[in-house]
Amino acid sequence: MSRLVLPESALNGGFPEPPHDGAVRVVDAHHEACGASTRVRLPGSLPTRAVRRFHCAGCAAAFEAAHVEEIEVRMAGDAVLAPEPPPPLPPAPPTEVKSAQPMAMEERAVEALTRAPKRRAVPKLPALSLPKVDPESRSWKLISILAAAVLVVVVLVVLRGGNNQPALPAAAPSSQAHHPSSPAAPAAAAAADQSASKPTKNTKFVQESSFSLAMPSGWQKIDPPAGATFAAVAADGGADATLWITQDPKLDFPTFVSQSLTQLKTLAGSAGIVERVAAPTAEGTIVRLAADAPEGQPTYNVTLRVAGPYRYYLATTVQPDATAEASDGVDLITGSFTPELGQ
Repeated sequence: MSRLVLPESALNGGFPEPPHDGAVRVVDAHHEACGASTRVRLPGSLPTRAVRRFHCAGCAAAFEAAHVEEIEVRMAGDAVLAPEPPPPLPPAPPTEVKSAQPMAMEERAVEALTRAPKRRAVPKLPALSLPKVDPESRSWKLISILAAAVLVVVVLVVLRGGNNQPALPAAAPSSQAHHPSSPAAPAAAAAADQSASKPTKNTKFVQESSFSLAMPSGWQKIDPPAGATFAAVAADGGADATLWITQDPKLDFPTFVSQSLTQLKTLAGSAGIVERVAAPTAEGTIVRLAADAPEGQPTYNVTLRVAGPYRYYLATTVQPDATAEASDGVDLITGSFTPELGQ
């Protein structure tokens, strides 16, 4: 193939102008450095892929174009031909299509039918912890006091013979009822013994701000001795009851019992615990003391209880010649005696 040697023209991308009497191929080369496009006219016989190096029409620098785009082809007489089509892409390798094997499909179907079902996850429930019960807590003490008050109300209703008189409300202890110089600690109510003393329609119910009790028929309320809160005596004088209430929150129940034993021994010459009703709290506990009464001597009994900061000491005396009604009256008083605390 013969090579054309023509004068170089800087205005034609560094290539000489092609002959006017032949075909002319117009191409466009892009200079990446300055962004200018250089349009070049080449002889029609020169393929586009044969040229790569040009002089930039923008910055006049020589550059090698990464891609040369053919614009048009002009024949002699200004006839324009379609640009040279780009070389065809090589055919893609055929994709191998694998047909499913009938045996493999049957095996998968058998596996799906015989597969063991998946076990569903069972959600775990959160662990529950029951609240701990502290017998010394304030809440437990209040519940115990409330339960004891309900029990006493029920006993009082039974003792009254089921009449329609409303239950006596609880009231706060009055300051006059708690003499600081009281010789005894507060008294405790023992469980009522209905078989020993049966109330009649003349039974009176004493409701004070700090305690309540049932006073048998024939008994009379009298002026208490110095420091005491309440006193009553049988009609024939064969028995009596006296209540002392002391406010001393620092005096614990065991110490209170010990001091009461000492006092009863001083009065009667001997004393011992004859009954104890245990409870989770001191408010629910009942302790009863008694002296060893020689024949022909009065019988002394003491009932001890506590409620809040108050200590209750209920002392009863039965003379040796007392009637059965007087003795049963003492049992009714000690059995119905209940400390009362306001809300």
